[in-house]
Amino acid sequence: MDFKTPLEQLLLTTTRIVVERNGQFGVGTGFIYSHETKEGSAPFLVTNKHVVAEANKGRFYFLQGDEKTQLPKLGEAVNVEVDQFQDRFFGHPKEEIDLAVMPLVPVLQELEKAGNRIFFRSLSADLIPGEEQLQNLQVMEEVTLIDYPSGMIDQKNLLPLVRRGTTASPPELDFSGGPVFMVNAPMFPCIGGSPVFIVNTQGYVGRQGFVPEVRMLFLGVLSQLALRSPSGEIEMSVIPNGPLPPSINKQITDIGVALRSSLVVETIEAFMAKVEKMQEEAKGSNGGTPVPEATPVPETKTETKTETK
Repeated sequence: MDFKTPLEQLLLTTTRIVVERNGQFGVGTGFIYSHETKEGSAPFLVTNKHVVAEANKGRFYFLQGDEKTQLPKLGEAVNVEVDQFQDRFFGHPKEEIDLAVMPLVPVLQELEKAGNRIFFRSLSADLIPGEEQLQNLQVMEEVTLIDYPSGMIDQKNLLPLVRRGTTASPPELDFSGGPVFMVNAPMFPCIGGSPVFIVNTQGYVGRQGFVPEVRMLFLGVLSQLALRSPSGEIEMSVIPNGPLPPSINKQITDIGVALRSSLVVETIEAFMAKVEKMQEEAKGSNGGTPVPEATPVPETKTETKTETK
């Protein structure tokens, strides 16, 4: 696989996140988003707040890169272990927005110091649909999910699963007034934080008819799913990081809730504003003397493995 097509590239944007809470393990989905700053492009790991909440330890991975072929080494990964995992993330300022980001620059610097050559692809602002693009979408669009349902991963190649579904509400409208849209696709534990895409490699049908162009849009991030009780009542719940406890006598349906992708940018910009404020306050307390970057540096432990369990 040469990873040249849009869909193949998307396989390299996600990572499986394993968290530990007081000896209990959970799994979620994360992806890499690059935000443009004055200093250049800054990569972030993005997932849901509930995926990393109360996690004292966390682990995710990057595929190793082949210097000769300039391609990833399938099946060969560098695991990154981080202590005090929850504290390394910054959540969207609004409590109800289930998004959290972690700056990856310090992590990547540590990996480079350790001699690790890694390979990944990141999402960026040019994939986020603007208002005009949203208005041109159909009420029901086919969507692509890149994630780790029930924690599943290609054990040999260390790649995520690629799944399809449709939008279940008009993408241009805020469902029930929130910055979300509904998705109709098989729902599983561990897909919280999954990016939702529209990928059309052979043209697509817009409001004005067929358009013979490739289209790839980063539409949103999965956060919740609908549970159905034995009596048929529907309840929305955050996507669990593992199997539902036996005490919860409810079934997972095929309806999910996705946060709009623009909220990822909002979260990162709020983080950057906080960093700038910290730097300004530090300069003031030091009489104007420049201070180091205020971006928190995770305590990272790196381990090269050829298999992920």
